[in-house]
Amino acid sequence: MPVSPFSRYRQLSQLELHHPKRGSVRSLPIRRVYAPTEERSQTIPQRHHLYSGYDTADLLALNYFGREDLYWYLLDANDGQLPDELEVGQRLAIPPLSLATRIERPGR
Repeated sequence: MPVSPFSRYRQLSQLELHHPKRGSVRSLPIRRVYAPTEERSQTIPQRHHLYSGYDTADLLALNYFGREDLYWYLLDANDGQLPDELEVGQRLAIPPLSLATRIERPGR
């Protein structure tokens, strides 16, 4: 099961589960929401967006990051809220794209 280098699951190892009827099944573990530390949030400048109620997470990601598949990064930066939990007038943090698309390569 290949995982995109830009996926929120990119750093998690795969689990192999054994089911009595289905046999061996590969899965990814549940991912914990990234909680930025106070020190890190002070050193990284963030933009903000005032949520209008008509915005969708994927369109905001497309607008700010140029890629709608990075919607999860936007939601993680706002305490892991789901799109249905956002309220009109809420100020959303827009983190820098460089952190979402950074790929760590072993041996470098």
